[in-house]
Amino acid sequence: VAFGDASTNALMYVWDFGDGSPVANTPSVFHTYTQSGTYPVHYTIVGQGGCKDSLVSGIVVVSSATFANFTSVPPIDSIMYLPNSTVNFTDMSNNATAWFWIFGDGQTSIEENPQHFYGEKGEYPVTLIVTNVHGCTDTLTRYPYIVLPPDLFIPNVFSPNGDGFYDQWNIQYTGNEPFSAEVFDRWGVKYFITTSPEKTWNGSTLNGVEASDGVYYYSIMIGKKNYKGNVTLLR
Repeated sequence: VAFGDASTNALMYVWDFGDGSPVANTPSVFHTYTQSGTYPVHYTIVGQGGCKDSLVSGIVVVSSATFANFTSVPPIDSIMYLPNSTVNFTDMSNNATAWFWIFGDGQTSIEENPQHFYGEKGEYPVTLIVTNVHGCTDTLTRYPYIVLPPDLFIPNVFSPNGDGFYDQWNIQYTGNEPFSAEVFDRWGVKYFITTSPEKTWNGSTLNGVEASDGVYYYSIMIGKKNYKGNVTLLR
C-alpha cells in the first residue's frame, strides 16, 4: 500500500501501520502487509515547537488469497474411450466463493464440482478460475484430458497348435462399453461364449474338446452395435 503525506508545516512524520511492524518516518512510504486482517493506520506529524497532530488515515483490509486447485476422476493424463468419457471434477481451492470452469471443448460451468462429458476425440486443457469474497481471482490449467475412439481388432484366422504363434483367438477392444461375444459353427452350435474381451478362444468346444479345422462364425455385441463375421481355425 502506498501512503503519502498531505499535511502542512510538518517537520517529523510517524506512520504506524497497525500490524506491529516498525514505524516509518518519511512523508511518503510503501508498506507490505503479509497477513490477512483489518489494520487501522495511525499517522502522526510533529511541527515547529513540538506541536503534534495525528489521525487514523484509513482502515486497510487485507483478505486471504485464493488459490485455484482441483482434482478429477479420472485424473489428468488418463485415456478415456468414447462414449465413456465423462469427467467428475472436484474443487480443492481455498477461500473460493465463485467458480468458472473452461473444459477446452467450448463448454463452461459455474458449478463448484461439475461433471462434464466429452463427445469428441481430442486432448483437452481444463482451466479453473476461482474468485474469493473480495473479488481476488486465481487460475489453474491442467492438461491434457485425452479422449479417443475405442480400438477394435477382430482376427480372421488363428492357429491353436501350441507353437506360440496365434494360438488364441484374441479380440482386441480398448473401450468400456458392455461387451459380449460368441462363436458357433455353420449349424449354429456354440463353441465359445464370453462377456470380456480379455477372455480368448483356444479352439475348443464349450466342453473342452478340440474343434476341427474350418470356418467358424462370430457375433460380437459392443454397446448397442453388433459385429458379425467369420474366423478360420487352422491347426
